[in-house]
Amino acid sequence: MAVSKQCKSVLCFFYVGLLFTSGILMFGGCIYLSYKLFSFTHTFKFAPAECVGPFVLLTLLAITHCVISRFGYNGATKDNLKHILWFQMGLAGHMICEIAIGIWSIILNRKAAVTSTVMITDSFNSFISDNYHKSSWESLQQELQCCGIDHPNDYKILNPSSGFIPTACCETDPCTRLFQHGCKDLTIQSVKKLLLDITFISFGSALFMMLGIVCFCYLRKAIKQQTKAEISEKRRAPGEASRMTK
Repeated sequence: MAVSKQCKSVLCFFYVGLLFTSGILMFGGCIYLSYKLFSFTHTFKFAPAECVGPFVLLTLLAITHCVISRFGYNGATKDNLKHILWFQMGLAGHMICEIAIGIWSIILNRKAAVTSTVMITDSFNSFISDNYHKSSWESLQQELQCCGIDHPNDYKILNPSSGFIPTACCETDPCTRLFQHGCKDLTIQSVKKLLLDITFISFGSALFMMLGIVCFCYLRKAIKQQTKAEISEKRRAPGEASRMTK
């Protein structure tokens, strides 16, 4: 059973509404994930700053989701073929960009473990030897509920003379129990999870763009067929009128 042109217009209009809503939701989600990642890349400096790149780009694309929705709205409600074409081109551009962002996130995910390990180890050694990055380590250990690089004994191994363990490692107050997990693995897991989240969002959004391209292709075809039928009807009308007068 063929789907009418009006039904296709309604479905495309519904898609445009979803696209606009998804842009708002994706913008909010990317801002939230970027904030969480920012603490590891800039506040603690335990993850490479380049990890922020995919989040920033996807946030900008989320804004343009709402912008190109205007063309889709005109195409679905006013049968504007030119705006439908522009809308499809915009969707295709978004799809390519979001696939690229997803691939970039996968590459960064694989590099995160090695790079973060080096950064965390260097920072911890500076903290033990020169008391640098003290506030960062205190905040990190409280936030992730961890202690040292791999375990609490890192403090005693790297500084056997004092063996001092900061109160940030304490699980209870008074300090009778320490956090047993090291901060390195928990930090790497957190960063990799954030990158994985942005990967899923990117690929999911790219699939949604592809769906829109297909939907508007059918609408564009239906509009052309309707226009062609209307032109043929107008051409037949004078001939039928002349035959009736005879």
